[in-house]
Amino acid sequence: MIVKKSFNDIFRAPGFSVLSVVFDVLFFFLFGFITGPVRVRLAELATIIASSIPSVVEKLDFVTVSKVFFSPDIKPFLFRLLSFVFLFYFLVFVVFVVCQGLAWWFAFKIVKPKSFLRFFWSFFRISLFWGVILAVLHFVSVFVDLRFEVLKKFNPSSVNFLGYFIFALIVISAVLVFFSYLKLRLFAFFKIPFKKSFNVLFVSFIIIVLIKLLPKLVAKINPTVALVVSFLLTFPGFLFIRVYSINLVKLKKVE
Repeated sequence: MIVKKSFNDIFRAPGFSVLSVVFDVLFFFLFGFITGPVRVRLAELATIIASSIPSVVEKLDFVTVSKVFFSPDIKPFLFRLLSFVFLFYFLVFVVFVVCQGLAWWFAFKIVKPKSFLRFFWSFFRISLFWGVILAVLHFVSVFVDLRFEVLKKFNPSSVNFLGYFIFALIVISAVLVFFSYLKLRLFAFFKIPFKKSFNVLFVSFIIIVLIKLLPKLVAKINPTVALVVSFLLTFPGFLFIRVYSINLVKLKKVE
C-alpha cells in the first residue's frame, strides 16, 4: 500500500525528512520577511488608486477604464504599483526556487536518488515556465479587480465573473506545476494516468482539509495547542503529500 510505504520511507530517512520540512518552514519565513515590505507598499498603492477612482470618474466626460487608469491622478501610482509588482514576483521566484527546490530535492532523496544538478536544473526550468504563467495570471487578476472597482461605480450589483475565471485558471496552473515537479517535466500531468492523478489529488485534498480543520477544532478548546497542532500537521503534511505522490507516480500500475 502506497500510504504505508510512504510513511515507512519518511521514517527510514529521518535526516532527509527533517531537512525537507526545514526548507518548507524556511520558505514561509523568508517569504514573509523578504516580501513583507513590498506587500505593504503594494497594498498602500492599491488603496491610493482605488480611493482615487471615484473623483477621477467624476471629472471625466466620457469614462473608459484606460482613461481612468491613465489619468494624471492615477497614472504615477499605477506605474509605481507595476514596478513593485515585478519586484515582488522576482523576490518570490528566488525564494521559491531555493527553498522549495531543496524541499523537493530531499523529498526525492527519501524515495529515490537523483543527480542534484540535473534535478535543480529541471526544477528551475519548470518553476520559471510556470512562474511566468502564474505571474501573468496574477497580474491580469489585479488589473481585472481594479477594472471591476471602476465598473462597480456604475453598476453596484455587478459580479466579477472574469476575476473568478482567472482565479480558477491560477488553481489549475498550480495543480499542473505540482505534477510537473513529480515527473520533473513540463506538462507531466497529461502523461500521468488518470487513476494516479486522481489518487494524488484526492489524498492531497484530504490532507489539506485535515490541516485546515483540525486546528480550528482544537482552537475551541485551547488556542495555544491549536498553533502547535497546525504546525505539526502542515509541514509534515506537505512532506507526506510529496513522498506519497512521488511513490505513486513512479509505480508502473496502480491497483
